[in-house]
Amino acid sequence: MNQKPPKSLFTPKENSILRSLSAALALRQIGLLLVLPFLATWAADLENSTPALIGIAIGIFGLTQGILQIPYGLWSDRTGRKVPFIIGMLVFTIGLLLGYLADSVYTLILARALQGGGAVAAVIYSWIGDAIPVEKRNRAMSVPGIAVGISSVIAFVGGPFLIRVITVEQMFLLCALFSAAAVTYIIFCVPAGSKPGSAPFSMRDYITAIKSPELLPLYVTGLIMNYSLVAVFYILPQLIAQHMTREDTWMVLGPSVIVGMAVMRAATKAADAGKTKVMLLGSYGLTVLAGLLFLAHGVPAIFAAAIVFFASYMTQATLLPATITKMVAPERRGTVIGAHNALTNCGSFIGGALTGLLWGIAPSLSSSTLVLTALCGGFAIWVFFRETVPAT
Repeated sequence: MNQKPPKSLFTPKENSILRSLSAALALRQIGLLLVLPFLATWAADLENSTPALIGIAIGIFGLTQGILQIPYGLWSDRTGRKVPFIIGMLVFTIGLLLGYLADSVYTLILARALQGGGAVAAVIYSWIGDAIPVEKRNRAMSVPGIAVGISSVIAFVGGPFLIRVITVEQMFLLCALFSAAAVTYIIFCVPAGSKPGSAPFSMRDYITAIKSPELLPLYVTGLIMNYSLVAVFYILPQLIAQHMTREDTWMVLGPSVIVGMAVMRAATKAADAGKTKVMLLGSYGLTVLAGLLFLAHGVPAIFAAAIVFFASYMTQATLLPATITKMVAPERRGTVIGAHNALTNCGSFIGGALTGLLWGIAPSLSSSTLVLTALCGGFAIWVFFRETVPAT
């Protein structure tokens, strides 16, 4: 007896939108991550370089991106998602080209700041939120998450091989080409979609939304999430450099991202079944474990810490924006997600600047602070976050 093939979760139109936006986001992610594993060690040879300035160079991307998230989100709510995405990606590309030309740590800081000017994450997630019904949104958010994960594997595995034949400066140039490809893809392959129908902006309503008991812990934990990511990308390359060459980093990063993708996919299914709080609590527990493993410094501990951390981070990076899109109306979605991304990206700046400063004092302080911040994130989820997420 012939069985009918299982019905697809998404309609053909929804699948087309998800694939297109995910592909563009993946190209941008490659442009962002290809050089990141080598940034901390490469920047040490630039003029005027210090551990603290290197940390600022790594983290300032998050500061400028955080500042611009709200304007980009508000802009996309009023005019649609496509044009803000294109403009943001062009600014990001200019920053990559400046990174190619950097000869001092101050030029690198400026380049990274411009890269943060491409603050399009809120626009992309809002675009998906516009197109996908609420009951399928957690699963939908996992699609760009998987695309980002695959591009991360390509970057983390390909980067150590590319570093054998090209310089870090040339990697910046290659990243600029990937970014330009993403812009071209969006212009010609992704329809603009309908305008969200923005209502007049009210600062009082906006502040009320930010202060709501349901959203506040997600903002706080998002900040901690990005703090942890940038802290790990400062700590991990330094520890790897003590035991192996830059060309060998793929052996740590590649498997870690693959495992992280698998855990993230399972976590989104559990979240769709009503276990969002449990999944987020577990993810912060994994970040605590990763920080403790970094303190051990040995190769097995470094490898285990990387796997545990990426499982944690990729789960949070998928569930947090998906959850927020359920809590706000479409005409406010870009603005409120912009507020979320503003705070989370400020966490990137704090993570880079503070970790670099602490590393200059004592490397163990960096890992210890990572553990403490992750404990704070878990505490916020435990105390404030409700198990049942309201739907839009």
